Amino acid sequence: MIKIFCFLKRRPSADFYAFREYFRGEFVRDVLASDPDRAISRIVTNYVLEQNVRPPTNADGHHWDAVAEVYVDDEQAAERLVNDRAFVAAHFVRPDMVIEISHSVVLETTVIDQSPPLTAPKVFGFFRNSLPLGNPMSREEMGRRWEEHVVRMREKGLGGLLTGFQQNRTLIPYHSVNPRYDYDGASIIWCESVEVSEQLYKSYEAEQAYIASSAEMGGTPGDCYYVRTDFVESYRRAG
Repeated sequence: MIKIFCFLKRRPSADFYAFREYFRGEFVRDVLASDPDRAISRIVTNYVLEQNVRPPTNADGHHWDAVAEVYVDDEQAAERLVNDRAFVAAHFVRPDMVIEISHSVVLETTVIDQSPPLTAPKVFGFFRNSLPLGNPMSREEMGRRWEEHVVRMREKGLGGLLTGFQQNRTLIPYHSVNPRYDYDGASIIWCESVEVSEQLYKSYEAEQAYIASSAEMGGTPGDCYYVRTDFVESYRRAG
């Protein structure tokens, strides 16, 4: 399944809760309106939990405040949208709320699916291994090592703890226009409860056991960025 990660960074002067409401409402309507060909089939909105956002671990100390998962019909539709001025402009309708944006085009693969409810606690683990740090590798090699990690997860019997696990591989030739957000992939994990999610989020040892780490795949731990989202809401294409 092909989707677009749309990253938004909140303008520092914008209220956290006002930004969240904008993202869940106006932003979604503006993005859908920018797609007259109706290539977008679904939008899932995610924003970070205010009191539990771990300080970013990437090299420049940067982080985003919200990410939308925009599902599209195929790779061609995704490429068309991210290069379409109307689609990009839809992210900047409210410059009083948004200071920076970017996009990644990814292939989503479900690894564990126990039908988690949409609003189940959800953890993102974004990482990039092709940086010129540590032991950089190609996206092809990263993919192979990621598959090995998935096997290890299954061997540990994590299905009883996690209610869902997705791989999201950035398409091999695709690189984000904004290098801050040029991730090579992302793990998305659903947990059975907020308590389990917080355990994963706050415990470094637990994260290394359950969440794909760039260190395991040959990168450097500092290139990994984990964040927990507080809420997700889905908008589906009518018809």
